[in-house]
Amino acid sequence: MFSRSENLCISSLTCLRDVLEAHRASFDKANLFHDLFSTLCCLVSVPTSASLDIAPVCEEVKLETVLCITALCNAASLELLEHFYQSGNVPLLGHAVTVLLGLARHESMRSLRVAALRCLILVARADCQVTVSNRTGDIFAAFLPGIVSSLAAIIAGDPKQGHSVTCTAVAAWWKIVVLVLGDANLEAAAAAATSQTSSQYSTSGHETLMAKRSKDWVDDVAEKLKLLTEKIVKVADDVNWRVRLAMVELSENLLMSCTK
Repeated sequence: MFSRSENLCISSLTCLRDVLEAHRASFDKANLFHDLFSTLCCLVSVPTSASLDIAPVCEEVKLETVLCITALCNAASLELLEHFYQSGNVPLLGHAVTVLLGLARHESMRSLRVAALRCLILVARADCQVTVSNRTGDIFAAFLPGIVSSLAAIIAGDPKQGHSVTCTAVAAWWKIVVLVLGDANLEAAAAAATSQTSSQYSTSGHETLMAKRSKDWVDDVAEKLKLLTEKIVKVADDVNWRVRLAMVELSENLLMSCTK
């Protein structure tokens, strides 16, 4: 049974989600968006001396929180997203990535794990019709090692976790890799680096937290990704056809989009 406070929290989150879903791609209050995003991330996490732990709340609260973050990101206007995905918000986005990966890896509720993985894809803007500047790729380049290693652990995890978790993790893996290392995205990043001056960007000290996708950086990351690819390719002979299909899609997208 849920406690009274948990029931109230779930009801409040459901109400908030309903409001946000009614304003898809039209939410334009930057400060309110930032506050909501931060609050929702903090609701299901507890800071520790080393990093972040998942808060000891019921799975239903965690699920509603993830669905609220998803609805919030879907509600944001393009102008708001351009404002949000800047170097000053790298710590907050890192917080969100850590929370979503923690939920996807360590929770037992399948629907929660799948929702967390889908939310991760959305927060990365890796599968969205409403796109933002190439800065998204620069931001998530800094998170790429932790993201792909965590997703690889999920993909190669216990088969009993269910095909929906594995398939969604596979999709998240290749979509975020393509976001950061895709040929078109690397070309756009190179063009932006040569045509735009630093004065056009935020001068926040968080700028140093972002990765610059130089050729040396790409080559180094590609070598490390080979090891993880060897780890996850083992599920290509999974008994479930959906998992095998997901691996075909991963192979197709990496071969077609990441040739450099």
